[in-house]
Amino acid sequence: MTDTVYVTTDGWGGYEPLRMWKQGPGQWQYILYTDPGSTLNYRYVRNGDAAIGLETVGTDTNPPAYRTLVPVSAVTSTDTITEWRHQMRETSLPTVTTSMTGTVVSRTTGSFQTGVELIDYWRPAWRPLIVPSVQRIKEKNAQWVHIPSVWGLVSVDPPIIDRGWNSFTTEELVDHIRAAKAQGLKVALRPFPFPSSTVEESAFTDPHTNEWYDQFFDQVKAMYRYHAAIAEQEGVEMMILGNFNWADDILAVPTAHINQKWKEVIAGIKKTSVGVYRGKITTDYHVERPEYDWYQQLDYLGDKWWVKLTSSPTATIGDLYNAAKAELQSKYLPLLSLSKYTGKSIVFSEIAYYSADSSAQQTYGVYDREIDDFLPALTSPVSDWDEQAMAYEAVLWAFAETTWVQGCYSFGYAYFDFDSKGYSVRGKTAEEVMSRIYQQLNL
Repeated sequence: MTDTVYVTTDGWGGYEPLRMWKQGPGQWQYILYTDPGSTLNYRYVRNGDAAIGLETVGTDTNPPAYRTLVPVSAVTSTDTITEWRHQMRETSLPTVTTSMTGTVVSRTTGSFQTGVELIDYWRPAWRPLIVPSVQRIKEKNAQWVHIPSVWGLVSVDPPIIDRGWNSFTTEELVDHIRAAKAQGLKVALRPFPFPSSTVEESAFTDPHTNEWYDQFFDQVKAMYRYHAAIAEQEGVEMMILGNFNWADDILAVPTAHINQKWKEVIAGIKKTSVGVYRGKITTDYHVERPEYDWYQQLDYLGDKWWVKLTSSPTATIGDLYNAAKAELQSKYLPLLSLSKYTGKSIVFSEIAYYSADSSAQQTYGVYDREIDDFLPALTSPVSDWDEQAMAYEAVLWAFAETTWVQGCYSFGYAYFDFDSKGYSVRGKTAEEVMSRIYQQLNL
């Protein structure tokens, strides 16, 4: 077992896990103190994550069950952990049944960003997992790692953006960058604000004045300047600017004003407290408006690839590939053909397909109960690593053949192995497919 094991009681809802002492292979120990005769409720947690790293006690339930002791004096309890929530349940295969033939043609050495995006909800207990995670990413033939740094929109009136519920400390962010650099990986750093709750998200889309947007973008600029200073200090090769795809209604305000605010944001990034940020800049999301010319200041256009590839549960990988090619030709080629984007290429900051039946159909969203990381698994949809891998192979092959696609990043790569039917490819067939195609692209 390579996981780190913790124990937690039911105090504070079970969200204060304590790291246990390793005694040998698969053996851990800890001493808990409690009042004699009182009931002690406890359970084990892997990698310090009391949300997704729970052991299953009996049947996985919500809320999860605890083990129980009623000690009248000192007592030793020797327990066997039989199952973790979202334990890996399939065998990862190196390839999938495919109608794709031939070999992926490599790009000029290093020109395609073969990337992996780390999962965007951070837990401080994962800090020891940073190094083994980036080592694994390197071993899977990625050349880039995308580090998402989430800050919270903690107030709407007035607009305030600050470190939120799962943000990195400065030290944790620097640890990530330096660990990736030590493995020879290039780094794409994506700072982005996200509403701290549905209250802020809803209030954000209310009508606001231009003065309010001035205040909001001042907050955005300050957040990005903070990250740009670290990026320049640590030699980060690219910054990906979060473009508020959670709040499309921002486009209801005068777009010329928003266009000017983004120009000021980019100017602020390029002049940081430690000098000029000299890396590349793109965005994670693209909404085209005639008034927008701020995208011209980017090195690459950027977008997210959460594309439905089929409506049929029996689609072949060839069908998925054809759909990916059609999306590139119908949506993105006309965009890049606009005169204001002459010579630009596009980077997909995320490729997202979950690891369950209907993956290529994109039936479920990231917050849907059926693929939730944080709750017990449902019987439907069934886990389907093969369909996730088929979607990855089809899309990556289509990207590789499209010269104006500059790179892509697999969405939501976990810090340890767990199978929630979610998006992480770690330990799944899609990771092996990705690794094989990345290797060919890197030749």
